[in-house]
Amino acid sequence: MRINVIVCTTLLLLICALSVGRDLLDVLGTKELRVGIRNISSEVVYFPKNENRPGFCFELVKEFADYLGVKMRIVEFDDLYDYFDDGTFDNVDIIADVLTITDARKKVMNLVPFIENGEVLFGRIGESVSKLEDLKGKRVLVLESFTFFNFLKAELDNAKISYVVNRVYPTDNVLQYLNDNYTEPNKNLVEILLVPKDFAYYDYFDYVQVMKGNADVGIVDTFSFAQKYFNTLFLKQNIVPLMMLRKETGYLGFGFSKSSPLLAKEFERFLAYAKSSGMFNKLFKRYMTIDYNDYLKSVK
Repeated sequence: MRINVIVCTTLLLLICALSVGRDLLDVLGTKELRVGIRNISSEVVYFPKNENRPGFCFELVKEFADYLGVKMRIVEFDDLYDYFDDGTFDNVDIIADVLTITDARKKVMNLVPFIENGEVLFGRIGESVSKLEDLKGKRVLVLESFTFFNFLKAELDNAKISYVVNRVYPTDNVLQYLNDNYTEPNKNLVEILLVPKDFAYYDYFDYVQVMKGNADVGIVDTFSFAQKYFNTLFLKQNIVPLMMLRKETGYLGFGFSKSSPLLAKEFERFLAYAKSSGMFNKLFKRYMTIDYNDYLKSVK
């Protein structure tokens, strides 16, 4: 019995060792930084077909690889939640994406903030929402796979504003109600239109649904909103930012294995250098058309 226990313990330790991520010395020793990133045709994250702007996160992590003096190898992921699967850091050293930093996510991996962030509510031109109470009687579109859903519920609960959650699925350019637990909305309730996790999100999806009148209000992070709003004329002609969902300033971060503290710390040093040298602002302005400091004012 004692031998079996020892064997099982040894196997468990071996399995754990295999799933341990590499640290800074491993990256420098192999002269390769393995980067996990989603190819979602987004200039915020990664858009390899766009030669002029292949993605803010992509270019930022490329600058980090150059800073370390190593080459970069891309490992593509299909979905945001794939990052949190067991064994992710067997294959990557860093996750370069717009990961909203939450307490739950920090338990899974080290998250190093690279930019301040908030959640902005937007609507069609002419929509009037300046406080949470104004959402009563309106349809608010959120995706279950994004953190905005929980943030919205928490804010409504704190303000003691009643709401219903109705699940919808995009079909033929409309949002079809799913039959499970449908609740009839009224003017005294906020109706949350929840798109399930299995929906394959595509760029501009939530903006188009609001513009078409399938929802009254959408929620996106300020970083993504700034990139699209200041670069896309048709959004300025159809969409208006309404209010910030929360008063607190949040952060987006890059992800590292819990067993890669030196690599995560070096990324922090790189960010400090990039922001003090003007490198970060130059990259930011190329994607957002506004200065980083002007963006901070809008978020805070």
